[in-house]
Amino acid sequence: MNRRLNFIFSLLVGFSVFFSAVQIQSATNDDKPNQPLPFQLNEELYFEGEFTKAILRGINIGEMKLRITQSPNQTNTEKQTQNYNITGEIVSKGFATKLFGINFHQLIETTVDPTNFRVVKDNKLDEQGKRIRKSETVIDKENGKITWTETNANLVNPTPRVLTIEFKGDVQNLATAFYYLRLQPLKVGQSFTVPIHDSGRVYNVAVKVTQRKQMKTAVGKVWAVRTELDIFGENKLIDGKGSAALWFTDDERKIPVHLQVKNDSGTIDFKLKKMAAKKDVLP
Repeated sequence: MNRRLNFIFSLLVGFSVFFSAVQIQSATNDDKPNQPLPFQLNEELYFEGEFTKAILRGINIGEMKLRITQSPNQTNTEKQTQNYNITGEIVSKGFATKLFGINFHQLIETTVDPTNFRVVKDNKLDEQGKRIRKSETVIDKENGKITWTETNANLVNPTPRVLTIEFKGDVQNLATAFYYLRLQPLKVGQSFTVPIHDSGRVYNVAVKVTQRKQMKTAVGKVWAVRTELDIFGENKLIDGKGSAALWFTDDERKIPVHLQVKNDSGTIDFKLKKMAAKKDVLP
């Protein structure tokens, strides 16, 4: 699997994914959201990934974690509000490591402006076997620029690779996209587009809410809605043909409970296994 497939098969859809035709007020306005956010401070979501193809079914291949906290040191100086930190991590394990020798670890740490849930900057660690890359993305909204810098951590004195693109508006990445979607109404029949940044490029990912049904999940038997994410194809997040869907609980929490990605290589399912959080609700 290539680098982007490894990450998206886990974080998607976005760990750069998804998400400007229709956007709700709480996610886009410069004012603070006028409704309670569905996240709790220090909420942590733990997913396990399974691979299926032909006679291989439900083979454990990795795990993914998402967490949202408040930054103790970083503040939006204009409005004197504490930024949020969103961390997304995915690591190979089990069958992927033992049978195919696939070893990867990706970590994204993102600073988010709470007044409009806009990405300010992020740092990514990408380890694949002995190959190690570190990158930083800085969003300059005032001047309409995104600067992405990647460094080869295997070299003693590496020359950074720097890409700067012009972009006006708000943008998400693969980790924040999970939370950004939770701010949307997510009603069957709804469709919209979300700009996602990854590795120096911005992808406009179309999202459609297509189904509502009851599901057995780690948070109980709940009603959930299915969102379909258009990430496969030319000039999209993943080359080639395939499909991606993300299920959220159909309640005020909108918890992501199941991510499924399909292509010719097989099907990967990341299902929520555990959810932990303190009682402190984000402002």
